[in-house]
Amino acid sequence: FGLSSLPPIYPEDSSPWDVNYQVHTDDDEWLIEGLSEGWDNSLELEEILHADQVINRILKTSQWSIEENIMHDAPSMSEICRSIDTISLMKVHEEIKDSVLIKKGRSSYNDPTGTKSYSFDLNASKFPALQILREKEEHIMAEIDSILQNLVSSKRYKSKLAGDGEKYEVDGRIVLTTTSSKGIVGIPRGKSDFGTLIYVEPKEIVHLGDELSSIRDEMTIVQNQVLHHLSRKILQEVSKIDKGLNVVAKIDCIFARAIFGSVMNGYIPYVGTEGGTIQVRDFVHPILTVNKHSNKDPV
Repeated sequence: FGLSSLPPIYPEDSSPWDVNYQVHTDDDEWLIEGLSEGWDNSLELEEILHADQVINRILKTSQWSIEENIMHDAPSMSEICRSIDTISLMKVHEEIKDSVLIKKGRSSYNDPTGTKSYSFDLNASKFPALQILREKEEHIMAEIDSILQNLVSSKRYKSKLAGDGEKYEVDGRIVLTTTSSKGIVGIPRGKSDFGTLIYVEPKEIVHLGDELSSIRDEMTIVQNQVLHHLSRKILQEVSKIDKGLNVVAKIDCIFARAIFGSVMNGYIPYVGTEGGTIQVRDFVHPILTVNKHSNKDPV
């Protein structure tokens, strides 16, 4: 199988010749499900990231197919890839690429380092309005942190707290904990599950908490607008994405059959035109050879 380059549909650290490699596949059910929910619904962040990676793989396969050596050595496979609507997919990919990031999870009791969990988030650097709002959010949070540090640094104030003055977030409000409603001057925002702790937003940061809530409401609106825009771009090209996936699958199948035959030392029998029958001596089914039930090579 003398191609000098392989299609970009295999892992970077592997190849189709690694027959023992554990295969991980991407299905296209998310496309069908997204379309079935209607044009007015938005895809999930994970689905947008999925679309980004899938379209990128299709485009790379299309680019591979027009390499000079592929067109010369494997013209049939090059022809198969011509059915990919490269121009349309390039346009939608330009819109959605790098729009979603994978963020490391926060540390928790079950995952102290935060390495076992993750979340998806919009890449604010691609959306200026969202970037501005997030910068405002960070600025307000920094102000709140500064005020709370000054409050907790007072021994008299800290003595009224439950714990060492750790801050918590309850329904979007930054709070401290106390065991008495008279402990901290501020607005109670709730209680712990057992009712032993009271979450109080100190009066010194209530105005900043109001600003923070307002900015986060704006962020939600902007994020929904961005998601809706990206989702429409993807769903409008569902048929072309699905067709591209079918092309990639077909190329993968061709390689799989060729590599399987090479690894199994098989060959294609000649079938004559008279009677449509063949005679094969010492034939062994490939599955039997894989299972080592026979020492003979299959045809």
